[in-house]
Amino acid sequence: MGIMQRTRARVAALTVALTAGLVFALASFTSPAVAQGIFDETMFDSDLIKAIRSADDEALRGAIISDGNINDRSGSGSPAIVVAVESRNLSAVQILAEAGARLNNENRRTDATALTLAAEMGETAIARVLLDFGADPDETGTGAEPALIKAARNGHGNIVQALIDADADLEVTDLSGATAVEIAEQNRHYDVAQVLRDAGAY
Repeated sequence: MGIMQRTRARVAALTVALTAGLVFALASFTSPAVAQGIFDETMFDSDLIKAIRSADDEALRGAIISDGNINDRSGSGSPAIVVAVESRNLSAVQILAEAGARLNNENRRTDATALTLAAEMGETAIARVLLDFGADPDETGTGAEPALIKAARNGHGNIVQALIDADADLEVTDLSGATAVEIAEQNRHYDVAQVLRDAGAY
């Protein structure tokens, strides 16, 4: 092999090594969204998590019976009950709640709970199921905010009412000290603010 060929071979090997190092660094230090494109965390999902994502109730019930871990987590750190909410899968939420899943479990990265996520997303039916099965209406999620704050910010009046019915604390605030009423008004959700005022919030 001539000098030029050896030089090219060394450059090619160095390029491969540098590329591999860059991929590793990005996976380690970038945001989860960027890392997801490099390293697919769902490849490690259990059968239970896969059944939730695919909305396969029969497979979900089978996984609960065979695995027995109804509080299993996805590769991104979400417990099964949160994965069900992320997937807008009301049936899976119902099945997991009936099986005794821990409803207040948080995502290990974002701190999102099933209820705070449902409140943020506007999933009223899911929120009601969670509350009916004993989810804590005042448990905080992402940003240290409870479901009432998230529902008020996003104008989800039906969820606000469900939280009121579940005796949620109406005096909670976000990290800036703003109440649910103030947050609703700041975002021009005046009907939601009125629902809160009628319930005794201020």
